[in-house]
Amino acid sequence: MKMTKLTLFVTALTLNFSLLMGQTYNGPESIEFDPSDGNYFVGNSSGHTILKLTPGGALSPFATGLTSGPHGLELLADTLYACSGTSLKMINRNTGAVIATIPITNSQFLNGITHKDNNLYITDFNGLKIYRFNVLNRQFNVFCTTLNGKRPHGIIYGDIGTSPLYVMSA
Repeated sequence: MKMTKLTLFVTALTLNFSLLMGQTYNGPESIEFDPSDGNYFVGNSSGHTILKLTPGGALSPFATGLTSGPHGLELLADTLYACSGTSLKMINRNTGAVIATIPITNSQFLNGITHKDNNLYITDFNGLKIYRFNVLNRQFNVFCTTLNGKRPHGIIYGDIGTSPLYVMSA
């Protein structure tokens, strides 16, 4: 079969378009399980997107066009919360649409996130703080600043031992 330059060009263009449109991990930072359907949300920080990973391994865009990160992810009811620079993004769990962007005043780099009841706990890696955000009234406050100079990274709420919050620091 003889290939002309035009055929070769169209074939190469089609292949490049397919590769560009295919979803891949680009700086995966965090993962959150959705028990309602068995899917995972994956924070793809270098691509400023959140991807959805099915139990069968299919990867697709879920929330796109985020301006920073996302870094930490936390699912609470029908809202996926994402740490995005110095803001907290509220994203509809079903559609991927951004519901709200909440600037966390004086924060520097929001990174890890967990929840207990109606409160989110959010680490500020560069600001050396942990913020508490109430999901009902959408208000936040500084929850903790005594971190002995350590940078809080990951965070999880647990009912183990005497401390309900466990913080991974660098």
